[in-house]
Amino acid sequence: MNIDVIILSYAKNDVIIQMNNDCINSIINSTDVYKFNIIVVETKSNKEFTYTQEEVTVVQPKIKFGYNKFLNIALDYCKNDWILITNNDTVYEKGFIDAMIDAHNMDNEILSMSPIDDSWILQKKFDRNIPIYYGYKL
Repeated sequence: MNIDVIILSYAKNDVIIQMNNDCINSIINSTDVYKFNIIVVETKSNKEFTYTQEEVTVVQPKIKFGYNKFLNIALDYCKNDWILITNNDTVYEKGFIDAMIDAHNMDNEILSMSPIDDSWILQKKFDRNIPIYYGYKL
């Protein structure tokens, strides 16, 4: 199975480009089972962007940024049943996608998911040993 990944970016400097690369590499290296089609929608359109990962496609709309507008542009590049929408400052641990797919396989009516954090400060990783909580309340 392949998974589409959408990352919205405003790479105005090398620090953000490195952040994008860290996020992309963590996704690619997170599983030995799944392959990724990563779409980076870049807001900074007056610079050419290239990434060394073959999984990455860079899209540079020539319109003013709008979160939903840019997500919809990225969706046109998606071709798989699974879509991961992520921030570019997120670094994923090995097994995160496997745990998400496992959760869906336990209940295939789950159509979207995200990690839970009781403190709302740091996100917790997906873990096969943590129960599934439905909705926004525990």
